[in-house]
Amino acid sequence: MPVPYTECVAHNCVICLAWASHRSPPYKLVRGWSANLQAEEAGEGHIAAGPFLLNMEALVEGISHDEEANVELVTLPEDAVGLMMHCMGHNEGNLVHQLEAKALKPESMLTQQEWLALTPYMMIDEDGCVSYENRGLLEGRIDHDTTRFFLEIWHGYYGIKNALNLRLRAQLIHTSRDSFIPANEQRALGFLHETLKANAHRIHVLEDGAIALRGDSGLHWHIEPKMFGTVPVVRCRETNNTYCIQLGRSQHECPAADYTALYVLAMLNDLETSMRVSTLSDGLKKEQRKAKSSVSISGLPSFDERREPFQRVFS
Repeated sequence: MPVPYTECVAHNCVICLAWASHRSPPYKLVRGWSANLQAEEAGEGHIAAGPFLLNMEALVEGISHDEEANVELVTLPEDAVGLMMHCMGHNEGNLVHQLEAKALKPESMLTQQEWLALTPYMMIDEDGCVSYENRGLLEGRIDHDTTRFFLEIWHGYYGIKNALNLRLRAQLIHTSRDSFIPANEQRALGFLHETLKANAHRIHVLEDGAIALRGDSGLHWHIEPKMFGTVPVVRCRETNNTYCIQLGRSQHECPAADYTALYVLAMLNDLETSMRVSTLSDGLKKEQRKAKSSVSISGLPSFDERREPFQRVFS
């Protein structure tokens, strides 16, 4: 049961649950694994670390004695950029994704050499955290030495069992990462919490984490999460209309909670916002006229009650 946002200490409140971006890593990570992780050694995982950490120490501790692979191993680049590209699928072993296409076929059994050549689609940053590709951009900085060692184990340089154990560990990280909030998302959620607390006299957080607030105009706005995507839905409670107030698509996507905080601040200052957003009338004149004509809507306060305490209006 999530706690109220005013009592949140570990991203366990209704706001965090509603507005944290829980992006799963690319599905490419599990390509070809189902058929090839059924080996007898599958239960012998040795890499012990936190659920999202694969630092140098954890990788070294996870190495156990094994026979060398009797196949030609993938050649690894020496430079950091080359390693990044390799991790993202650009390597000779993949043969321009022909190997991955084969691995995706139902009931396809890869040879040992093909299985070892599959790209991890993950790399290690300087803190030992796993970083994934994201539309060609990296969520974390690559640590050359740790990532290089990770790839050597992954591709069988230390034997098949060690490669298998590492892939099992990576699969565990992959499947459990939905509950992990990256550092930039944590920062954005903190900013959202501060924004809500600073304007608590005009903001009410609903049970599902949606945010109701009173703008300068006296209109009441609901800011609600979308089922897909990071940009919230903005709805006027008096008119029940939804509005797109996005000024323009940024070249770089922001953390989900940053958009939410931005929309909260924009709709608190809704009169000023309306002068810059084409989907709203200047000064919200049209919206206010419609709100005044909607007095028959059950359960809503009349427009003239906007000066009363906000908690009473939504109680």
